[in-house]
Amino acid sequence: MECIDSFYMFRYNLGMSIVAVILCCVVLACLVAIAWADHKTMEIPDRFNIAIAACGVAAIFAMPGIGLSDRLIGIAVAAVPLLVTAILIDGAFGFGDVKLMAAAGLFLGWQHCLVALFVGIVIGGAYGAFLLITRKKGRADHFAFGPALCVGIGVAMFAGDDVTGWYIGV
Repeated sequence: MECIDSFYMFRYNLGMSIVAVILCCVVLACLVAIAWADHKTMEIPDRFNIAIAACGVAAIFAMPGIGLSDRLIGIAVAAVPLLVTAILIDGAFGFGDVKLMAAAGLFLGWQHCLVALFVGIVIGGAYGAFLLITRKKGRADHFAFGPALCVGIGVAMFAGDDVTGWYIGV
């Protein structure tokens, strides 16, 4: 019963329709699948990025609080820096990470996408530091960055406004 109450409170607080809640659930399911697949194979299947992008297109109508221009800017502010970094620094990011953040930008809009990218980079950096300190990986080794980005996207979905408000207030 508490879960149902939380669902309705979540929906009420975000002013979301049932369609928007379903889209969020689909995106969350894709993020879990992406995190698992990337952790195991170091590859992000395109079908999950396409599903998140499709949810982003549907969200244009189901979540009108974020405009189309904010969503298009969201694609650019997250995917373009990752793409440039992936091109300039061999092995820095995979192109699956770039596509994931492009799809997330379409779904979240630019403000929440920046939160997602920031949280993902902090988590990924902390995990990378842990791997180096424990000598599980060396400086030249790669690790899956997608799970960190997925956590960042999840945080942005549920606490993006709070994180943005906190940052602006600092």
